[in-house]
Amino acid sequence: PTRTRLHDEERIPTLLNLGLSYQLSEMLMVVAGVEKNLDADFSFKAGIEFVPINNFYLRAGMASNPSLLSFGLGYKISTIEIDLAFTRHEFLGYTPHFSIAYTFVSKNKVATKAP
Repeated sequence: PTRTRLHDEERIPTLLNLGLSYQLSEMLMVVAGVEKNLDADFSFKAGIEFVPINNFYLRAGMASNPSLLSFGLGYKISTIEIDLAFTRHEFLGYTPHFSIAYTFVSKNKVATKAP
């Protein structure tokens, strides 16, 4: 944590995160975590991901500071993942989120063997 400044009045926030996930079944995963912004109180977070069919994900989550509720869905096509979500903020209302991610795949995979 360097507490780096952009200008005299502006500082880049320093965030510390710790989380874990547990795969309850092939279709269900739960996650929990805590986030500490050095300039604010702790925020506790929890979520769940449900996979009703292959490559299709339903997600829901919450956070404590600020109070947030979120829900979304995702779809994975080969190396591309598309996600759409909505967050309900206590003051700002609903905010949409959209992402597209690409996973690079190496053609020269190195096989490792245990001795």
